[in-house]
Amino acid sequence: MKTMLNFFLFVLILSACFAVQAQNTDGDAKIQAIGSSWELAWNEHDMKALGALFTGNADFVNVGARHWKGRKEIEEQHAARLNQFNESVWKNKKSQYSIFEA
Repeated sequence: MKTMLNFFLFVLILSACFAVQAQNTDGDAKIQAIGSSWELAWNEHDMKALGALFTGNADFVNVGARHWKGRKEIEEQHAARLNQFNESVWKNKKSQYSIFEA
């Protein structure tokens, strides 16, 4: 009986591990999709689509260390600077992320 209980406990723990892995894979796919959407929006010079990737209270710091707050400002500031990057091409090669919990 004890062996059977240990076996079921092992199966329960193992199935929980697979569930966590499946969630991570789903999260990875969503993050990859955001990266692909950014690349497409940038290369099509579609700042409205680029802005739609942000939340209303997002923070963005550009390469010049300027801080923009919120979707509206992020979209407007990118659109205002579009002529500086008119010939640039964005290519995602690798995505890496970390999850921080407060």
